[in-house]
Order: sequence, then C-alpha cells, then structure tokens
Amino acid sequence: MRHCYRHAASLALVGWYLMVPPATPLMHPMSPISWWIHLGKYDTEKECDQALAEMYRKNEQAGFKMEGVNPEEVKRSYSLAQCIATDDPRLKGN
Repeated sequence: MRHCYRHAASLALVGWYLMVPPATPLMHPMSPISWWIHLGKYDTEKECDQALAEMYRKNEQAGFKMEGVNPEEVKRSYSLAQCIATDDPRLKGN
C-alpha cells in the first residue's frame, strides 16, 4: 500500500509544458522537442490542453502573425504544438 502513495506523490509533481517547434525556415518543425519553445507551464494536463485549444482559437483569429516570420511557418509550427509532461525524457536533449 505504501508504494501506491509514493507513486501518487510522484505523479503530483509532474507539470505540463505547452510547446511549439521553432517557426523559422532555418529550424525544421520536427526538431527535437528539447529545442522547442515553451509557451506556458501548467499543473495539469487538462489545464495545458485548455490553453492549447485557446492558443489555436486566438491564432486563427489573429492570422498566425509573428514579427519577422512568414505566417505559413508560424501556422505550421503552431499546428504541431503539444502539451508535454515536464518529466518527458525528450526534454533533456541529446
């Protein structure tokens, strides 16, 4: 029974990052996740998913604008956005 409590406690420490791949022609959108841009940190996956949905909504209204970057690059980058657990091993890089 004690093991279950430790497991639950470790899960409670995991947060979530809302991340997008770099939106520049020099960086491929399938760059390693460790190179992606953090747009926010959330306590739960549900909160992150809600922020992701809101980001999509706002960017559709704004037309995917980002100063100095082609709007199609931004749209492609944002379409690949993900919620990623803070303990995901891919964040450590190579």
